[in-house]
Amino acid sequence: MPVSAQVEGYDFSAHADHDGLRQFLDAYDDAEILVNHGDRCGEFAAELRTNGYDASAPELGATYSV
Repeated sequence: MPVSAQVEGYDFSAHADHDGLRQFLDAYDDAEILVNHGDRCGEFAAELRTNGYDASAPELGATYSV
């Protein structure tokens, strides 16, 4: 199946801070955001939803089609 996608790479610190992540996500306010790394994924996804983002924190083993 042919795939047409734009692939981008980003240089992230191993420990991005909260404000840095929010600033990065401002450019993607219309995208589905899956928060999948960190100690407070659910809390961060909930905060993002409160601020208008389509965000969730997938459970271990969950699959998504992109």
